[in-house]
Amino acid sequence: MSKIFKWGLFMIILIILFVYNKIASTVEELDISKTYGETEQNIKLFFDKDYVLSIKEKLKLDYIDKESISKAINKEITENTKTLFKGNTITTELNYFIRDNEILFDTDAKYYNSKLQCAGKYLDFDIATVANFGLRGYLIKTNSDGNCSIIEKGSYNTAYYSVSYDKRNNYLAYAIPGHKKIEIYNKDTMKLVWSIDGYYVTSLEFYKGDLFFAGYKEADGWQKASIYQYSLVEDKIINEYFKEEIADCRGISFNNDLMAVSNGIHNKVHIYDMKKNKVLRVIKGLNWPNGNYLVDDSLILIADEHNNYLRKINYKNMTEEWHSPTFQLKSPGGIYLIEKGNFKGYYLISDTDNNRVILVEPKKWEIVYEIQGVRSVLKAIPIYKQGIY
Repeated sequence: MSKIFKWGLFMIILIILFVYNKIASTVEELDISKTYGETEQNIKLFFDKDYVLSIKEKLKLDYIDKESISKAINKEITENTKTLFKGNTITTELNYFIRDNEILFDTDAKYYNSKLQCAGKYLDFDIATVANFGLRGYLIKTNSDGNCSIIEKGSYNTAYYSVSYDKRNNYLAYAIPGHKKIEIYNKDTMKLVWSIDGYYVTSLEFYKGDLFFAGYKEADGWQKASIYQYSLVEDKIINEYFKEEIADCRGISFNNDLMAVSNGIHNKVHIYDMKKNKVLRVIKGLNWPNGNYLVDDSLILIADEHNNYLRKINYKNMTEEWHSPTFQLKSPGGIYLIEKGNFKGYYLISDTDNNRVILVEPKKWEIVYEIQGVRSVLKAIPIYKQGIY
């Protein structure tokens, strides 16, 4: 074998190795949904297919045009949705269609502010909430007559994505991703006391005095977000979790050093042990999970947005223990368990595409408080009144 031939063969091998490594690295960069082996498990979930078939039969949907189908489905669902307001004033901007015996939808994003209305029983907590299409962050103070007084933030005229309350410092934080900003207010005065800049933040939650948030730094990086831990004492990021593997996170919750993270576009919820620094479980089989609430070391509440259900899941034995009634909600964005006071055990729900926040007794599905006009509400939280903590 000549030296020229050997040298040529050597160069060909180098080129092949270079191309292979380049392709491999590109594939690795594109595959941002990290897998976790046996900790990842699919869960079998409830779906009411008979309901869809009954609507098709009742409305004879095979014989009318797309726009009429959408209006007919919307009318049917809305008329059967429970509400505290007379005449059923629920409004939505969804476009419905049926495919493979599923009711599916899309929506046109229309951004404008709307007047809020409240109704229901007197609550022993106030409510902080955020409106995506409604361009505002709210603090809603509930009155003894069931009405409410409303404080709103929204000078940027942009979407508000998340909210959290820190009892230790009496701080109320809002995520404003359109301006790469988190704003933190004194809850009593609603004066701005802190601002964290430089991140597109889609979800945030206070835990043990620190602020955890899902975010990314570049405008096109929404599919490569991380969970950041921000120390208010040190005024800096002190930890980064799930580095660049989270996409469209709308939910973070904590319980006894466990952290639950919704990984929306990948249809997963991660349960992470912060003491052991490891993922304990990855729940698969959801359809764009949004807000979550970690109840204890085995139960979690999840807003299964594109399936239009809230679900209580035992993530140790991977079973569904409860779900909301079919189509009482439209693409729910958040759920919060009331743990104290007169409404202990009730759920505070962000009913996103019904543009409302509701407080519900889950077994009977009895609504006891309702706020309408929160356009594309993504999260609502209770702030317990004095003496409840």
